[in-house]
Parts: sequence; structure tokens; C-alpha cells
Amino acid sequence: MNKKSVFYVIAIIAVVVIFATVSSNIAKNKEMEKKKQVAQETNYWTNDEGALINTSEKIDETKVVEDLSIEKSEITTKNGISTLEAKVINNGGDKTNLKFKVKFFDNNSNELTEITALVGNLKAGATGYINAGFPTDVSNAKEITYEIIK
Repeated sequence: MNKKSVFYVIAIIAVVVIFATVSSNIAKNKEMEKKKQVAQETNYWTNDEGALINTSEKIDETKVVEDLSIEKSEITTKNGISTLEAKVINNGGDKTNLKFKVKFFDNNSNELTEITALVGNLKAGATGYINAGFPTDVSNAKEITYEIIK
């Protein structure tokens, strides 16, 4: 094979590789756009592991209950089991056995379910976390409320 033939073979291989890469990226972008569209319509999207990730901005908003800030609330649902994770910042005095009544609401403000979430003891200025699993699919929740259980 002469140098000219080798050059053509390399050029053809390069074109095929570039075409395959571009085609793959276009397909991935279309899939991501489809997931975004579904998320806008349903309040969730599905990750690669099949978990439903809630995307409602109302869920993610910081909530203030008395002297506590509840931030970064996230809901993940897989196989009908939902998990709520949230950061709780104590802006007041020491709290002992801190528990919340947490309610989840759909797009029409109908209550989906209510759970009790335990944070435990929380010193003044400290940060605690909610990590609660429960057997109700709330992946499509639009809003969440917190109330301290006394």
C-alpha cells in the first residue's frame, strides 16, 4: 500500500469516528431534552438507576419554622419507596428530640401523605439532617410543609 492509500484509509476512519461521536452526542442531547420535558410536566425526572428525582422548585425552597431553617429538601423515589433528605439549621436555642410533621402536596394542593421525621438533639447554631424513608410514592409532589411536633 502506498502513502496515498494509507492517507485515504486514515481519513475515512477519522470521518467514521467523528460521525459516530456526533451521532451519539445528538442522541444523548435528545434524551436529556426529553427528560427535561417530562420533569417540567410531572415534577420529576428519572435517573440512570431508575429512581424518580423530584424537581419541584417549591420543594427545594428554604422553609423557616420558628427558629429553624430547613434547606435543600430533596425527594427521591425508587420501587415505591420515597426518601426525604433535608438540612436543618438551628438559629435559636438548644432543641431536644426535635421531630417534624412533614406533609407532601400535589399540583392541586391535595395532601399526598404525612410523615414524622426525626432530627434528634440539635444545639444552638448547629446543623442537623432529615433522612426519612417511607413507603409512599411522592415523586410528583409540588409542595412540602414542615411543622415541629412538640
